Amino acid sequence: MKNKGLLCLIAMVLTTVLGLTGCSDSTEHFESDVITLISNHNEIDYLFNQGGMVIDTGENISVVTETGTFPYFLVTSEGYSNIKDLEKLLKSTYANDDLVTNILNTKDRNLQNLFIQNEKSLYMSGALNPPIEMFTPDFETLDVVSQDGNNIVISVLSESLSGEISTFKYDIVRTKGKYLLGGLPTYQAVL
Repeated sequence: MKNKGLLCLIAMVLTTVLGLTGCSDSTEHFESDVITLISNHNEIDYLFNQGGMVIDTGENISVVTETGTFPYFLVTSEGYSNIKDLEKLLKSTYANDDLVTNILNTKDRNLQNLFIQNEKSLYMSGALNPPIEMFTPDFETLDVVSQDGNNIVISVLSESLSGEISTFKYDIVRTKGKYLLGGLPTYQAVL
């Protein structure tokens, strides 16, 4: 982590407010929470924007609407057997309930829900949107940009598969006794 001193100061403030003990333990716990949140965000991006679910193309259903018939395939990815599993991941990552709902209601290229629940199983649309570029964070560059009460802005350098390097900024909020992302990150290419 780049700005260990500022992070330690934030950890000491949180230690005092929350009654925790030990600056290094608080710092490491906070850093671990931030890495988990960013990793969760990247997994959500992969699942919803990259077609990252493992599916069984032999197990499919057709959903008929007034605009057509649309194929959906059984999701076989470990840990994602129903919509509630996706919702649990989203709610453990984002503080904003509207954002959670919007992501859960992501549409495919036919403007149908990307994921549906049929009986007890999760299905993914066969009409995926074109993928967007994925970025891999370099957690060694994690830095505290600012802190105001329970709101902390973190930046991290991330690299795309094509080699583009961008700075991603994440708003971290402390709510309901835990850290969550306040929204989607912003990013800017490094020139």
